[in-house]
Amino acid sequence: MKKIKLGVIQICSYENAIENQKKIELYLKEALKEGIKYIFLPEVFYSLSKNARKSENLVTDPQVQLQFYCELAKKYDVYLIGGTVAVKEGDKVLNQVIHFYPDGSLKPIYNKNHLFSCIINKGLENEQIIDENQSYDPGNLLASDSLPDFKLGLSVCFDLRYSHVYKYYREQNCEIVSISSAFTKITGAAHWHTLVRARAIENQYFIVATNQWGIHNDKMETYGHSLIVNPWGEVLLDLGEGEKFGFCEIDLSEIEKFRDAIQM
Repeated sequence: MKKIKLGVIQICSYENAIENQKKIELYLKEALKEGIKYIFLPEVFYSLSKNARKSENLVTDPQVQLQFYCELAKKYDVYLIGGTVAVKEGDKVLNQVIHFYPDGSLKPIYNKNHLFSCIINKGLENEQIIDENQSYDPGNLLASDSLPDFKLGLSVCFDLRYSHVYKYYREQNCEIVSISSAFTKITGAAHWHTLVRARAIENQYFIVATNQWGIHNDKMETYGHSLIVNPWGEVLLDLGEGEKFGFCEIDLSEIEKFRDAIQM
C-alpha cells in the first residue's frame, strides 16, 4: 500500500491579491495540523480579475511578486501545486500553473491550453459572455511534475472537456492529474461532476479537481465542489459550496488494482 494525504483549498478569489493570500495561509494552518504535504490550489488563486491583461496584479516577475507563496511553502513545509497565475511572458499573457516547493523555490509547469469561450443564458435578459481569449494566450504543450511520492499531470478548467489531454497523462504514467478550475456556477452544475468522474474512469488514475467558489465580480460566479476522485470514479472528497479546506487519504496502489479489474 502507498497511502498519501492530499489537501484541497477552495476559495473565492478576488482581484485583490493580498486578500487571497490571507485566506490561503489560514487554510495552510489547518493543513499543518493534519500533517499534509501536498496542497492543491484552484485556478487564478493569486488574483481573479475581469481581464487579466489589464489587471494591476498581472505577474511580470514571478520570483518577486509570488515570493509570499515561496515563503508559505517553506514555512509550512508543503508543496503548493496545481494552481494558476496570470503571467506576462514577452507579448503573451498566460494562465500558468506554478508550483511552490518546501525549499522555498518555485517553478512554472504548464500553460493552460484550451481557453474558455461561452455564452451563458444566450438570448435571455441575463445573457453573459465569457471569453478567455480576451485575457489570455493559449499554451500548446502538456506537462507533468515528478514529485517525491507521485507523478502529477497538469490541466486547467476548460481542458477538462478535451479527453485527449487525459489520455496523454495516462500514457505518461501519471498517477494523479490535477484540474485547477474556476468552473462557472451554471456549467458546473450541469457538467462538473460528470466530466471529472469520466476522466478518472477513462484513464484509471486519481484526479484532484480544485475549483473556485462564489461571486468574484459582476461577471463571474463559480461552482465550487472541489473533488478528489479515485480510478473507479468514486468521489472521495466533495467540498460542496463555500470557502474551505478539505483533505483525504488516497492509496496509490489502487491504480494497479482497478487496472487489473478492467484492462484497457
